[in-house]
Amino acid sequence: MLGPVSFPRSPLSCCASTLILLIPSFPLCPCSIQCGHIFCYECLNRIEPASSDPSPVCPLCRQPYDKHYIIKLHLDTDNPRPSSANQAEQEAKRLQGKMTNLINNGASEPAIRGLLDECQKFIHSQPRNLFSDLRLSHRVMAYLVDVRSDLFSQKQVCSDLNNQVEQLGKEKAELERLI
Repeated sequence: MLGPVSFPRSPLSCCASTLILLIPSFPLCPCSIQCGHIFCYECLNRIEPASSDPSPVCPLCRQPYDKHYIIKLHLDTDNPRPSSANQAEQEAKRLQGKMTNLINNGASEPAIRGLLDECQKFIHSQPRNLFSDLRLSHRVMAYLVDVRSDLFSQKQVCSDLNNQVEQLGKEKAELERLI
């Protein structure tokens, strides 16, 4: 089994095997002792008490601990914390509100693209099954911005062509007058 590991600039000190979070077996589950250090259950059971003291001591800080007060830690790695879920919900609502405001009041293309970038960063940081309304709004707005940009480019090309046609018409009229 792996031995204790101490992280020098962190209050976290633990047995290296407890860093493997997805092992379901009980002997490797993380357990805390009275001093707050964390080891796997198997490592704690292997620690022998010193001959002068009936209690085993923490391998990191050398404080005695009682084996009857070992606390098994439960790590919920599948479900996000409710507070982070609420923060994500609030951020999604804020972004959706900004999109609605832009649609109702209009905005410059750089402002719209900035909001789209902000939304994209948020969306990519969330699970795919969450915030489908925001994802759809983002896709539609991105599509509309691209269509609007293409339309502006095409209008510019049409304007340039109309100017050329007008110039050629003047040149033609001048040539006909000279003939």
